Amino acid sequence: MGEYLREQGVDEVSVLGLATDYCVHFTAADAAELGFRTIVISEATRGVNLQKGDVDRALVALQEQGVRILLSSELP
Repeated sequence: MGEYLREQGVDEVSVLGLATDYCVHFTAADAAELGFRTIVISEATRGVNLQKGDVDRALVALQEQGVRILLSSELP
């Protein structure tokens, strides 16, 4: 997918959906690892939170990877 997005001129990826601590987390982490500027739109995600704090830990890990966590009103 990364190569296809680059071919289309994409350099920034916004991620939202279910579940913050699984699918959203891994999608955003992969996008950042592939070199895309990556944003998670926080109020447009919901987590599973199987263990208390899973969502918070996922968001912190993403921020440490350079992913921006923003509200939709903060989008550039």
